[in-house]
Amino acid sequence: MEEVLCRVNCLEESVKESYVSSSSSCDERKRKKRLSSELCGRVATVYQAMDSDDQFHLSERGDCVWNKRVKTKLRDEISLSDKENGYSLSEIDLAIKRYFESRKRNHRECKPEHKQRVSAQEKQRKTRSRRQRLFDRRRKCVRGSEQCWWDKLSLEYMSFESSDEEDNITVHSLPWRSKKLNDFLAVLDKRADENRQKVKHHAAERKRRQHGPDAASYPPENSPKWTISKDWKKDHVQDQDTTEHNMDLSTEEKEPE
Repeated sequence: MEEVLCRVNCLEESVKESYVSSSSSCDERKRKKRLSSELCGRVATVYQAMDSDDQFHLSERGDCVWNKRVKTKLRDEISLSDKENGYSLSEIDLAIKRYFESRKRNHRECKPEHKQRVSAQEKQRKTRSRRQRLFDRRRKCVRGSEQCWWDKLSLEYMSFESSDEEDNITVHSLPWRSKKLNDFLAVLDKRADENRQKVKHHAAERKRRQHGPDAASYPPENSPKWTISKDWKKDHVQDQDTTEHNMDLSTEEKEPE
């Protein structure tokens, strides 16, 4: 399976590099020409047959001494055994380079830290995508003079949503939003639901929504006063004052007599 993936990646890289601009020189076209699938497959086959002690160090760069030695050994083996195919040394070197890059990429993607990073990025992408859909759905339901309110809002005023393994949606409200803002958004949500029910043959929502703990979020900078909860603001200011007071006391204790 690993060999097949490497062959596919090698061919994909070859296809990408085959497209050059019309202003490119003839030499550049030759350098970026598409490699044959037979050559890519031959590189993978020869490499797989090599002793494990003679294979790439995938944690190292491709131009390190060891990996350069492995590439040279691969090139010599292929150039000697495949003379009848007429592969040039530059073609063989390019195929080996792509094969190494493919194996290195697969090696990196199998690491736990890489999977965790990709998972976190995917989670952020989904969260932002859901907030964007929520923002767009509400925007379509704004009427008349409400537009002046809506123009003050942005994506950062929308609640967070997360999903579990069963695709159930948990809504995490923003604790700093004022009652006035929450009521306004609730009106828009009600209109959106009514509009949705009017559409004939509209599929029912697949995902169920439930309320979870509030999101650990702060209001955007320069938010209009009417969007911020007075109670939240009062508690937040008190917390800031307490922190600053403790910092002052700590500083006073450290001052020399």
